[in-house]
Amino acid sequence: MRRINLQAHFEDFIDNPGFNLNHPNKNQIFLDDIYIFPDIRDESKLVNNSSILLDIWSKEKAIMIVGSQDSGKTALVKALIRNYLKINKYPIYIDVNGKNIEDFKTFLNIVYSKFEQSYDADSYNYIKDQRKHEKILFIDNIDGLECSSNVLTDLWNNLENIFCHIVLSAKPHFDFTEINQNISTYEIMEFNAERTIDLIHKWHNISKDEDYDLQQIEHEINKSIEIIDTIREHNLVPSYPIFILTILQHDQQHEANQRANQGSYANYYEYIIKKSLSSFIDDDQDEKYIDLLSKLSFYMLENKKDFVGHEDLVNIHNQSLTNQIAIDLVLKELIKSNVLESFDLNYKFKNKYTYHYFAANYLSTNTNTDEYEGIIKDLCANINDDDSANILLFITHLSNDSFAIDEVKKRAKSVLSEIESISINNDLLELDDMIQELSKLGSKDKKLKEETVEYMSDLSQEAIRHKIRYAVNLIRILRQNI
Repeated sequence: MRRINLQAHFEDFIDNPGFNLNHPNKNQIFLDDIYIFPDIRDESKLVNNSSILLDIWSKEKAIMIVGSQDSGKTALVKALIRNYLKINKYPIYIDVNGKNIEDFKTFLNIVYSKFEQSYDADSYNYIKDQRKHEKILFIDNIDGLECSSNVLTDLWNNLENIFCHIVLSAKPHFDFTEINQNISTYEIMEFNAERTIDLIHKWHNISKDEDYDLQQIEHEINKSIEIIDTIREHNLVPSYPIFILTILQHDQQHEANQRANQGSYANYYEYIIKKSLSSFIDDDQDEKYIDLLSKLSFYMLENKKDFVGHEDLVNIHNQSLTNQIAIDLVLKELIKSNVLESFDLNYKFKNKYTYHYFAANYLSTNTNTDEYEGIIKDLCANINDDDSANILLFITHLSNDSFAIDEVKKRAKSVLSEIESISINNDLLELDDMIQELSKLGSKDKKLKEETVEYMSDLSQEAIRHKIRYAVNLIRILRQNI
């Protein structure tokens, strides 16, 4: 069997987890050290583990992997590339995000250039003469390719004749059906409890030798599971590996007694967000960017907007600590780091949890302002809305001011006095499932059962959904402050 050698930079790319990780037992962490195949969902909503894609090349001509920001699309692509190399397939990888393509020939030249740069000279000369059946093309971030639909159609028709299999990746809702109606789409799911535990086990067993105290490992694993379960329960950040690993890394860098303090969970949220900022901001600049993002979030909250225009953003920039840095450079860094995204000279946060955190950060450091109490009351009044609930959750983590939690408790009295115990495990249950769950609880509590029947008879379905959502979010906030 002929040995195929990769260029060093391509080998490094495949091995790189995609973000910085520090582990006490190993100086350099590779993707294979921590990788767990996520679950994926196909168009029929059938869920499988993504390891089914390891041999899907033999069954499907083309597939698309979709997932939201930080879901691990590129990591899954890397895992597939590594596997295909093991079975004597020859992958070619190209990230097309931001590339402007005017015709198929231009794109093909880029592909061949990437192909040549990925393998050493002997391997490249051997592979290029192999049959089409051996070559697999990976196109990452196809939704970021800048070209006309006609060019994309021409591109696809030609690529199908050159490669035996094509794997695309994109954000959710990217519609490729006009180009190819036969492409199969698989969406990356958040980690469930089982995948999360698998990842925790893998993290704690990195570079452990045979003589290591197994009881100590089990003790560390159980404590990590407890921490992650609490973070996941609050639902402030998605349950993707990047966030779980960031929390595990943070946990091992701090004293164990800090974990026991319920209020210390704010440290994990701050760490996740500041860690992402530190990847592109120098340490001496982070305070300035945090000030800008906090003011920007507050502007959006106060004006009930989910985006900001260029002129307003410039004004916010001029009033923030970043005013000595050119606005073009600030925007370039924030967009490159995936903190903000732009459209038609408007800007919005790419991830909701980042907006929630910085809005809360502004409020928690400005508790003495005239508008503070009014905003808290408004957030509490709209606590059935997840944006309001998550901002409040962050505020009660970040601030020592008692007004926010006192206001939440006042709201709780009017709702929770009617319902003695609610436990909904999945916030995304359909209305009928919610009512059924309440009925189950009611069978254990006469008063709750009577009230459930009253809800069903006296309120519209929308009102029931509103009431339940309100109660669930109140419980989320109050639980962490007990």
